[in-house]
Amino acid sequence: MVLFQLFLLATTTVIYAPFVTRYSRTQSSTELREALRAKLHLGDAIGSDYPQKFYGAQSFILRSHRETRQVVEDLRRNDLVLHYQPKLDIRANICTSIEALLRIQMQDGTVEGPYFLDTLEKAGFSVILDRWVCDRVLEDMSRADTLGSDLAFSINLNPESFADGEFVDYLIQQFTGKNVVFEIIERGFIGGSGITKNIKKLLAAGIRLSVDDFGAGYSNLGRLTTLPVDEIKIDKSLLAKVDTQTGRKLYETVTRLCRDLGYRVVAEGVETRSEFEFAKTCGVTEIQGWYIAGALPLSEALAFARAPAPSPAPAETAQLV
Repeated sequence: MVLFQLFLLATTTVIYAPFVTRYSRTQSSTELREALRAKLHLGDAIGSDYPQKFYGAQSFILRSHRETRQVVEDLRRNDLVLHYQPKLDIRANICTSIEALLRIQMQDGTVEGPYFLDTLEKAGFSVILDRWVCDRVLEDMSRADTLGSDLAFSINLNPESFADGEFVDYLIQQFTGKNVVFEIIERGFIGGSGITKNIKKLLAAGIRLSVDDFGAGYSNLGRLTTLPVDEIKIDKSLLAKVDTQTGRKLYETVTRLCRDLGYRVVAEGVETRSEFEFAKTCGVTEIQGWYIAGALPLSEALAFARAPAPSPAPAETAQLV
C-alpha cells in the first residue's frame, strides 16, 4: 500500500511534464517544418493541414493527461480493493478457483468497476497496478490458507508487466510453489523477445499461465499449437453469438479444438441459463460469469467455494468487469 501511495504522490507531481515539454516545442516544430519545405522546394499545398494535425495531437496529449490526473486523484481520495469471481468446475460441480478483479471503493462505501484501467495503462502505469494487485493477492492467499482453503487464485496481468524483468523476478520469488495462475491476453505472447524470455523464466519456475479473452479481436488459431499455457479462457464475445447457428458452431469448434490440444477450457461471461447449459455441452472445464456468481469480497468468495453445491445466481443487468 505504501508503494502505491508513493506512486500516486509522484504521479500528481509529474503528470503534466510530458505535455509541457511537447507544448514548448510547438513553435520550433513549425519552424522546422517550414525550413524543410523550403529546402525541398515544396509549395504551400504540401502539408497545409499540418498545423491542424499537430494541434490536434497536442489536444489529445492534454486531454490524456487531464484524464490521467483525474484518475489519480480518484485513487488518492478512495481505496483500491480486490474482489474475487468464482469459477465453477463442471466435472466436480464445485468452485475450485477464483479470479482477482480490481475495484475502487468510494468514500460513500459504494464499489465501482475499474473504469480507470485503460487510462492508467495508456499512461504506462500497468506495472505499478499489477504489483499492488499481486501484493494484495499474496495477503489474501495467506488468509485463505489459514482457513484451510486450497483454492487456486487467478491474476490477470498486463503484457507490459511480463516485459519487466524485475517484476517477473518478483513473481518468481513470491509465487513459486503457490496455487496461482497468471492470465495474459494473447498479444502478450507475441510482444517480443523480452516477454518471451520472461515467460520462459516463469514456466521454468513452475508457474502456470493462462490465455485470457481468447477470441476477442485478433486471435491466431495456429498459435494454439505453441502457446506455453495449460488453460484457455474463451472470450464472452463468442458466447454472445451462440443464439445463431453459425455462432454455436463457432463456439463448439473453438472449445473442441482447445480440448483436443490438451488445454483446460474456461467459458467466460456466462450470464444466462441457456448459455450455462450450452457451455456445459461444449465440454468446457470451468464456467465463470454472473450466472454462477459475480465478483465478491474475499470472505464471500471463500464462503461460496465452501458451499457443497454452489447455486447459479440470476444474471444481473448492471455488471462490473
